[in-house]
Parts: sequence; structure tokens; C-alpha cells
Amino acid sequence: MFRATKAAAGSCIAKGGPMEQEWGLQARRMEDINGHGAAAHRHDGYTIIWVEEGQGKHYIDFEAYEVRGRQIFLLAPEQMHRLEIRGPHRGSVLQFTPDFLMFTGLSEAFLIEEGLFPDFGHEPLTASQAFEAAAPHLVQLIFYETSQPAPRGKALCGALLKAFLLLLLRLRGQQGEDGPPSPGNRAQAIVCDFRNLLNSEHLYKHKVSEYAEALHLSPDYLNEVLRAATGKTAKALIQQRLIAEAQRQALHTDCTLQEITYHLGFKAPAHFSKFFKKHTGMTFLAYRSHLRQLYGMR
Repeated sequence: MFRATKAAAGSCIAKGGPMEQEWGLQARRMEDINGHGAAAHRHDGYTIIWVEEGQGKHYIDFEAYEVRGRQIFLLAPEQMHRLEIRGPHRGSVLQFTPDFLMFTGLSEAFLIEEGLFPDFGHEPLTASQAFEAAAPHLVQLIFYETSQPAPRGKALCGALLKAFLLLLLRLRGQQGEDGPPSPGNRAQAIVCDFRNLLNSEHLYKHKVSEYAEALHLSPDYLNEVLRAATGKTAKALIQQRLIAEAQRQALHTDCTLQEITYHLGFKAPAHFSKFFKKHTGMTFLAYRSHLRQLYGMR
């Protein structure tokens, strides 16, 4: 099932029909979606937004990106975003749950290892002529198969989505944004397990040693695997996750500094305030005011 958590009424991704909800795959044309420019929100599945034509801005986890057309935005689960489109536009939106990946023959560990859907905002890919020659046919077939039930439709959509994801990986490589070299299947599993553990335990575990112990690894080996796969140490990823959650709390809730301090597992507001300012350059209250102005919220 897809879930959209919004800061206010309205969503720029429409809910799918019963079959799409059951499958864990949605396909929509941008021009058929109401609510572009709605309040910031996030989804619990992977999201691909292919803007073929259009102008505007796309806010992804507190970063603003210019929308100029011929762009592909890739969002990981729980990333907050807000898409503002001005004037005529054309494109496609694909969403799928981690469970649907079993029909593609690809694993979530593979996506994490390749870094195709980073946990935090990044520059969109630019569609090449070769991509634009092949990808529309795949998307059109996904639209067709998700619009009406047919034998083996889910398996076919899985194959089509796999081809589309591989085209995206090729496109990224052609644009000089190759993911890190694969350190092997065991390393992929470690990265995936760490990501899952970080998402579920970041409020309670702040130390590298705690994650290493839970994964039955030494801290040094965990850092080695993560650095090879992501370019970042375990400590950097833990801190990045905490800052992202603090930013989301700042925007989506009216919780006080003290409440958020304890929610994030810090022992005292002074400790959290120092940590937050070190990583953002602003106090928490100033940052909250800045975010709400940026996202058009009171």
C-alpha cells in the first residue's frame, strides 16, 4: 500500500486504483495529476518523476532544484518533496513499494548499493536522446498494464520496471555519475541491513559501535563497507539521518525544541542545539522559520 504523509491537504501524487494499491505499483501522467504545488509531503515507496516538459521548482528534503524539462527525479522512501510546476507540462510518475521489487528480479539491496535512490536530495538526471527513444515505450506499457487486469500483468510490469531502472542506471553512468563499485553480495547485504537498522533505530542508537554490534560486525569493518558503497562513514550516515529527521520534525510538527530533543534521543536541548547548528549553520528555531517560509507554511 502507498501512504502519503502531508503537511497540509492536497498531494501532487494521486492515489492509484485498487489493483495498483494491491500490486504496489502506480503509474500516472503528470498532466493528469491535480495539486502540483501542494504542501510538502512524503511517500513510503520509491518515486520516479520524469518531467519531459515543464518549468518550476522541485523541493527535495530541503534542497531546491530548478525544473527545466527532460529531467528525472528519483526519490527514496520517506523523502519529503514538493513539486511546483508553472504552465503547461508533460511527464510521468512511477511509484513502487520495496515489496514490488521481487517482480523485477532486483533487490532493494541492489538499489541501495547502486545509489540510484539516495536517502537525501540530489541533482536530477537529464534524459538523453537514447533514453527518450526507449523509455517512453516501457512507461506506456506500464500505464496500459496497470490500467486493467490481465493474466501475468504483475510479472510483465516487473520486467518493464526492471528495464526502466536499468536504463536509468545506464543514463547515470553516461552522465559521469556512476555509483560506487560493488564490493560484493555480502557487502550489499550489510549496506541494506545497516540502512534498514538506521531507519528503525536512529532515535535510539547514535553510536557506530551500537550498529556494528547489532550487525555482528566490527566498527572498522562496517565503516570500510559503507565507505566503499556510499562514500561516507557510518558516523556520517547516522548524523545525516538524525539531521534529516530533525528537519522533518521542524517542518511537519509544532513540537518544541525540548520535545524534539528527547524524541531524537538526545539527553539535553543544549546538546541537540549544538549538534543541529554544527550541521546546518542555523539554530533550530531559525531553521524552522526558514523552512516554513520556503515551503509556504505558516
